[in-house]
Amino acid sequence: MTPENKKSPLIEHISATDMRIQEEIYGHRFGAHQEPFMIVLETLAIYSSILSCPAQEDSQQQRSYSLHQRRKMRFLLFHDPHLEHVIKDNHIADSQKWRVWKNRINQQFLATSHNHTRDDEKDAFAYLDEKFSSDISALHQAIRILRSYELDRSHNRSKSHRFLAVQGPHTIYADDDGRQTKQGREYFRRGGEIVYLMLHQSSSKEKLNEKIHQRFFNPNTPINKIAEALSEDDSADAKSVREIGFLPDRSLPFKAYDRMAEDWLHLLNCDTLPDDYLFEPLFRITGLNLVAYFAEAAQETIAKYDKPPALPIVVDLTEGSNKHLRQAAENSLFQHRIAANKAIDAFVHYKLNTEPYRQDWQDTQKQNDISKAKHILKEAFSLKKDFTTDKDTSIESLLHNVIQNAQERDHNNIYKYLLPLAKGIGLATAYKNKQSFILNNEMLFTLILTNVQRTIPLKEFIKTLYDRYRIVIGPHEAREAFGRRIRSECYEENLEMLEKRLTRLSLAQRLSDDCAFVSNPYATANKPSTTKP
Repeated sequence: MTPENKKSPLIEHISATDMRIQEEIYGHRFGAHQEPFMIVLETLAIYSSILSCPAQEDSQQQRSYSLHQRRKMRFLLFHDPHLEHVIKDNHIADSQKWRVWKNRINQQFLATSHNHTRDDEKDAFAYLDEKFSSDISALHQAIRILRSYELDRSHNRSKSHRFLAVQGPHTIYADDDGRQTKQGREYFRRGGEIVYLMLHQSSSKEKLNEKIHQRFFNPNTPINKIAEALSEDDSADAKSVREIGFLPDRSLPFKAYDRMAEDWLHLLNCDTLPDDYLFEPLFRITGLNLVAYFAEAAQETIAKYDKPPALPIVVDLTEGSNKHLRQAAENSLFQHRIAANKAIDAFVHYKLNTEPYRQDWQDTQKQNDISKAKHILKEAFSLKKDFTTDKDTSIESLLHNVIQNAQERDHNNIYKYLLPLAKGIGLATAYKNKQSFILNNEMLFTLILTNVQRTIPLKEFIKTLYDRYRIVIGPHEAREAFGRRIRSECYEENLEMLEKRLTRLSLAQRLSDDCAFVSNPYATANKPSTTKP
């Protein structure tokens, strides 16, 4: 056998995984437990590092990035129980409260096992004395304001894994509990790294860099100034250095990258949309782009070995009242998930039947050489475990076990990830053990913000959704997706329900008997189109 002994640096980068199959299809990696908003937060964290070091920007794939730990600011925000107690304690004179509080918080901070403050540093928070003029009331107000910008406060996360909305460079920090044994990856699971690489490989990367810096990393925002005051000086603040993930090379430009970049730019260019409201539509549209990316990457992979499936996103807007439509939406989501598994099967067979493995694999099949087959499989897919059994007496059995383990693995399993991702952005729901594609109000609003730059006819809007993401709502799009044999009355009802919901949300208005128009309240141009519907 003549395998490629010289591995690329990118392949070496993901060599620690138990196998390398989904990694070469979609990238390394997407974790089933990384919520969509954490993906975007991680993406912005990478941008905060890369944009602060322009010299790194020319490196296409392999790079490292560093994030400030901001342990002292995080300790003040999420670990300190003493500030409130001291302020409310009437037995302590106002002139003494700053000193008493400093003594208590230093004892707690220095006793915490995961902090890295020197033993002889008795006052870890001395930098606050000058910044707040030893005024405990001013400090208390600053902390209360910054705490109000905590993301996802409804979840009871551990104090070491709570994050702030991005309102400037000092509001970004690493996902790290302070231990030196390993990097924090509980919430920053590399999905944001893949999104960053997709955006970086788009044709709009320069424009994106400028707009992201403008909207998220302005150092002069009031919230960033508060975070800067509560933070230790950057020169003294520890950093978490990590290598970025892996995005497979593709010979042709991949439209998913440009589509996601265009959607980001549309949102970032909504100057009338307050910065406080920008993050939610951004993570929802990013999640939708990932759903479309997974479908297109699966289709591209399957096409190398078999006929690729059509993967429209049929959404049910009737809340299940139309059983045929609900069934179509359920089947649509099911087909997306099944395609992820079919892509694994296709990729394995395709790779074994291309150089440098083709001849050796064919010879091994003819000879039914189990030992040699195991060696080829290990080499081709970087298997770190033996996914075969003693009962495997045929090449087909060996191959079946490898494919099955790839389809059932926990890490980077798109089949498992699609449902929580779609639910997290308002694109799917689960009811009575059945899952189907839907569009909740937040997702609808996001689609308006992203795709409506001027007032347009409703039918133009739903055509845009089909052309960009393969979302099927009305009968015309259903015919394009499935041919003429559809129940058009179901999709007509779907379209009617969409108009009613958009009207309730003040996003649509019927200006004549023939046509309803859709408006983006944050668009700069909102005059009705003269285009005939």
